[in-house]
Amino acid sequence: MLVANPAAAGVGFTLTAASYAIYETLTWRYDLYAQSQDRNHRIGQRNPVTYIRLIADGTVEQAIAEALARKAQMASEVVGDDASPALATPLTPEAFLTLLQTGRLPDL
Repeated sequence: MLVANPAAAGVGFTLTAASYAIYETLTWRYDLYAQSQDRNHRIGQRNPVTYIRLIADGTVEQAIAEALARKAQMASEVVGDDASPALATPLTPEAFLTLLQTGRLPDL
């Protein structure tokens, strides 16, 4: 598990053992955000990866997350990527605490 921001997680890392990536901040730049996610999918990764973004309602982070979703959709349309978009599921504080304590998400 890695807790970082896209700038720290986007360069110089190959995280093939990570099953969870937790973003404590986001960036407006989709290229940096996508690159930081790609670091978890290098050769050797055998596990599915779950991305968790810490976002509170009504914050700048929420506006950034919405902008990133629009940019991801646009990038998908431009490059012809027909993969399904990732589903976003709210995570309760209790579920997040369980993840931090056990390294596993509870059944949601």
